[in-house]
Amino acid sequence: MPPLPAIAQPSNQKPSKDTTEMHTKMNSFEEMTGGTGIKGLYGTLTCLSIQLCLYAMVRKAGLRRSSVFVDIGSGINRVLFHALLYPAVEWAFGIEFDPVKVLKAVAAFDYLMQKMPVFKAAMKNKSAPPKANCASISEVGTLSPATHAFTFWVGMTKAAKMAIGRLWNNCPSLKVSSRVVV
Repeated sequence: MPPLPAIAQPSNQKPSKDTTEMHTKMNSFEEMTGGTGIKGLYGTLTCLSIQLCLYAMVRKAGLRRSSVFVDIGSGINRVLFHALLYPAVEWAFGIEFDPVKVLKAVAAFDYLMQKMPVFKAAMKNKSAPPKANCASISEVGTLSPATHAFTFWVGMTKAAKMAIGRLWNNCPSLKVSSRVVV
């Protein structure tokens, strides 16, 4: 079997204490509220898998503190919150079509602000709090001002994937190298 490409090789990059704590708090939040909504799609990435995706974006796609990060199919904003802590992007927003998950994302942000002083301190340095948008991806007009995009599209319809592709191709602030699909 041929070796994995360099980007897919395991990394020594481990999640920080802060991102690990954030995921622990998010797991507690999900145990209290549930991770599902009303639309029937649910999937969760682990702290390490998110860290590896974001680390690859830092190394290969220029994700950094000045970046604006969008998570398409953001659920309760776990990936988005992680990106706010590492690599501490300037601003982040999510697009989620399930209104229950959007409400849970807003509640999760409030929960982290109350339960995690490091998260609250990190938000003081941002230009604005993260935003959870409730919309079908086919109804979204633009991904601007995003500089980097992430989606976990397992379970998304072909039409949703095509809509994401059109938005990516028509967004002047996104470069081809700044997009990650998991």
